Amino acid sequence: MEEFTQVELSKGTRLNGGKYVLQRVIGAGGFGITYEATNTVFNSKCAIKEFFLRGHNVRHTGNRVSLQGMSTEIFEDSKKRFVDEAMMLYNLDHPNIVKVEDFFTDNGTEYMVMKYVEGDTLQKKIEKNGPMDEFMAVNYINQVLEALNYIHHKKNDKGEGLLHRDISPDNIIVTSDRGKDDKVVLIDFGNARRFVENKTQRQTSIVKHGFAPLEQYSNTSRKGAYSDLYSVGAVLYYLLTATIPATSSERGSDPGLFVEPIKKNPRISKSINAIIVKAMEMKPEDRYKSAEKMRDDIMAGHKPIRKLNIDKTKLLKYSVIIIGVAAVVFALVAVVRSAMNKEIGGDVETEESVELVEYKSKSAVLEYRIEKEIVQANNSDVENTRKAYISIKQEIVDSIDVDYYGLEDSLNSAYRTKFIKQANTLLGWKNLSPSNKESLRRALDTLQEVYPDDTELEEIRERLNAKGREPREKIIVDTQVTQPIWD
Repeated sequence: MEEFTQVELSKGTRLNGGKYVLQRVIGAGGFGITYEATNTVFNSKCAIKEFFLRGHNVRHTGNRVSLQGMSTEIFEDSKKRFVDEAMMLYNLDHPNIVKVEDFFTDNGTEYMVMKYVEGDTLQKKIEKNGPMDEFMAVNYINQVLEALNYIHHKKNDKGEGLLHRDISPDNIIVTSDRGKDDKVVLIDFGNARRFVENKTQRQTSIVKHGFAPLEQYSNTSRKGAYSDLYSVGAVLYYLLTATIPATSSERGSDPGLFVEPIKKNPRISKSINAIIVKAMEMKPEDRYKSAEKMRDDIMAGHKPIRKLNIDKTKLLKYSVIIIGVAAVVFALVAVVRSAMNKEIGGDVETEESVELVEYKSKSAVLEYRIEKEIVQANNSDVENTRKAYISIKQEIVDSIDVDYYGLEDSLNSAYRTKFIKQANTLLGWKNLSPSNKESLRRALDTLQEVYPDDTELEEIRERLNAKGREPREKIIVDTQVTQPIWD
């Protein structure tokens, strides 16, 4: 009688003629098992996804896979979809989409080889740390939108684009590659399908509750880019509130179940709240029609700050380049304006263009200051961080008449996050000096002008006040002891 082995392949298993050696299981689902593996040709790490229908496939001694409890026709159709996913991803090339490098047949089933992505999913990050800062969440979402804009416009010879149909926090990885800790990669295209905007097409119904739009519950409803963008709005909702929104099917019967994210997290800006609400409208015609438009709206109200991994020498170099470019532009504008004045004998209105160039160059410098002087400030240096915040804020007001890029929102959010870290650090000290207490109070006063109803800041103030009431330890000096006592 033939023996059956465990479901997952063992460490050291060789695939595709020994080209790949398995190291460990990364994850498993209803449609497949994913392994970390080594490409022996290039001696590099990769991820391999095996087509294995849990409950319908069995693995025999020798690793051969066979079918049970399912018709061959359904099985072969499912396997074809797996191969289609591999071929589709093989032809995609975008920095925010997982890259398929190879696919092959072995053990009676199919495999796809992907670039190995180090990091945690957005779901794990929220489960570990709670709600995310707005500027960081928006930074991640903008990258997802860039990837979606790419696949929605990646048309085949029939004019069909691609829908992902499974945008969710567990399908977005934040890389931990050195120097790329703000980059996200969209994974799992197993549910992706070709589409023609607003055309009724029969597609398998695949839903992830809380993140899937209502039309995705049906096999025959019209679908379009707006379907993926509903999911993007739901992911942003989750990142900022650590709460999965009400499902679209529940909302269909009871609209009152949907709670705007700003009511769960008052620190969310009104502009981002409005964008989430629009993306998650029940009717497709009320949602965003393109990833590009959604991203433009986000950028108009909130410019995310990416972490800059450069040293002080590079900072000086980049500052000189920025200033030099700005100076050249100003000089050229002045020359052109002078020439035009002479030619037509009158003034030419170019002030708006000059201001725009000046604004963009100063924006880059201010972004860098926020990152270096606020985000990367020492967790015990409360007073200097507060002064840097006031200085940057004043420069934004003096240099830029309108907060077009959302710099002030980003500054406020970054300073609030840093202060909470600083406060937790100092309040954890056994003895807190009067000067440190005063620095914390001044910082609290400054922040509560911006966030007057922030409960977390109020809790810090209560802890600070309680710190002042703690009894001081009595220090006893024994003049008879001349040697240190260790026991």
